[in-house]
Amino acid sequence: MRKIVNVTHVSLDGVMERMEDWHFDYVGDSDMGDFFGGTLRGCDLLVLGRRTYEGFAATSPQETGEIADKLNTMTKLVASTTLRDPAWTNTTVISGGVAAELARREAEAGGDIITYGWGPIAHALAEGGLMDEIHIGINATMAG
Repeated sequence: MRKIVNVTHVSLDGVMERMEDWHFDYVGDSDMGDFFGGTLRGCDLLVLGRRTYEGFAATSPQETGEIADKLNTMTKLVASTTLRDPAWTNTTVISGGVAAELARREAEAGGDIITYGWGPIAHALAEGGLMDEIHIGINATMAG
């Protein structure tokens, strides 16, 4: 049985949103490789909400390296009622029943399932008892 793993970054003062303001300028590739990449290696399905997907899809296809290569080639599910035609390779949109879809996929053979961020998907999975691990990266910055 696969695990469902969540990876979330937070500032010292508890901010998780607007990462462009407090995260990317202070985290190097080796930090991301150790934290996010280590978890990502054992996963073969990435699940994102629309806003997080749009952030990843805007930058990842142009990047190279271990993490970008993994993200660009792995299967991706985006939970959205508004996204219609995702351009990022191997992306499928699901418009409802995210927890049920992931419970079904969790029972399949394969690598682990990774979600990124602590939005509606993470809340639904946690409330449904489907979250197996939560990895929290704390940035040594104040954002609020």
